[in-house]
Amino acid sequence: MKKIFKYLGLPVFLLGISIIILLSMAGRYLYQEKAQLVYMRATQAEVAWQSGKFPSLKFVFDILRFPYSVDPAKTFETLTSSDITAKILIKPPLQVGPSPDRLTKAPQSSFFTTTVSSSSELFAAIKKASADDVIVVTAGEYVIKAHNIPLLRSGYKDHPITLRAEKLGDVTLYLNTLEGFYVAGAYWKIENFIINGACKNDAGCEHAFHVVGNGHHVILENNIVKNFNSHVKIGNVKGKSPDFGVIEHNIFYNDAPRKTDTSVTLIDVVNVSDWRVSNNIIADFAKLYSDNTSYAAFFKGGSKGNIFEKNLIMCEWQHKGGIRVGLSFGGGGTAAQYCPNKDCSTEQFGGIIRNNIIMNCPRDVGIYLNKSADTLIHNNILYNTHGIDARYETTTARIFNNVIDGRIRNRNGGTHQAQNNVMSIMKAIKLDSITEEIYQNPALGNFEPRHSEDLKMQGVSARNLGEDFCGHEHPERQSDIGPVNLQSGEKCSMNLDFINYYIR
Repeated sequence: MKKIFKYLGLPVFLLGISIIILLSMAGRYLYQEKAQLVYMRATQAEVAWQSGKFPSLKFVFDILRFPYSVDPAKTFETLTSSDITAKILIKPPLQVGPSPDRLTKAPQSSFFTTTVSSSSELFAAIKKASADDVIVVTAGEYVIKAHNIPLLRSGYKDHPITLRAEKLGDVTLYLNTLEGFYVAGAYWKIENFIINGACKNDAGCEHAFHVVGNGHHVILENNIVKNFNSHVKIGNVKGKSPDFGVIEHNIFYNDAPRKTDTSVTLIDVVNVSDWRVSNNIIADFAKLYSDNTSYAAFFKGGSKGNIFEKNLIMCEWQHKGGIRVGLSFGGGGTAAQYCPNKDCSTEQFGGIIRNNIIMNCPRDVGIYLNKSADTLIHNNILYNTHGIDARYETTTARIFNNVIDGRIRNRNGGTHQAQNNVMSIMKAIKLDSITEEIYQNPALGNFEPRHSEDLKMQGVSARNLGEDFCGHEHPERQSDIGPVNLQSGEKCSMNLDFINYYIR
């Protein structure tokens, strides 16, 4: 035995060390987190709950918390002006976000334009609005409190009802209500407003827009919305689904993490079909209480055919901390009563996530699929994120032509097919960034390729790739990797040169 140990002891020891190292590397690759953060996300909430149930054993739970005990509230920080995400918005020619110089004229076919200059006039005009009407709010600041703004009347195809300011920056609405615009009528277009949640307590400002029931074919365009828990809430009511809507060229963000236990998801959509979320900036969504988990945007609850495209998602911009997820199909799941026929086995059918930049989500994934069937994810950049999770058996995804920091992980039976993505296993293991090798300076918002030949014509050939981040069509054959068509010959600066115009 001594001879066996003598000859096998060192090899066995080295083998054991190698196994430990490999397991550690595998864990780092899968979870994209240091041990402390894995503990916080996986077990801290459970330990806190059990500690509350058994106060006499508090000393035992205190031992379990050490050395990983962290007060989640203390992990939130305000970013300084030297940080990349402390400033916002992109210079032309990029099309993402609202335009401060935009002037929207009344439709040629308008029968009647009403100009309002007080909240009472606004409510009166909305109450009697009909197809083709244009309600223009004159420049100024308006305070709405006590009750929501009900949009119950309907336009019809090619004859919407338009509610707008002449140009962005003219009108600021301060909403001191649980929800702002309650949209239950069809064919409304709302544009050019700055909307600020002005509630004393964060739980008092849930939604700036709540679109329900018959509110189909609604367009929310060129607005700046801040300081709500869920800036846009959309859902099926009593079997009526507000389908076929558009959310584009807006900016949604919060000045600070929300002091609430309720959901913080800036675009929260349940059981609807054929919405397009395009060219928006979504930033700084964080929840201070409960599970500290929040989302930029999701579709869930049996939704179908919805699209996220050409958006700039910044999980951390003016402040950081908490667990912030980028875009999702499925979110955290849906209670049965909100799904079709009470069946939530599939949260989203046929969803598309394409041509987006998702950045600075350092504690979770840039894209999370939860029971999302037949999903397409292509031509995105995921910078400083954990990558993509595909979770539960009904999740199927085709993932191609993306630049991804982190990894793509199947969880709980989810499956995916991946083609022509720029990734690095070793960089994922080291929690390092492949994006910083591909682009000039992502940390400062500069996504100009260092060597365009690394991306140009290196992608999967496919149809219907949509417009790129700058508004150019992707070629169907020998497409490029990433959100910009490098073959277009059109000038398209990927330098996200942030400015302070929208900080008010």
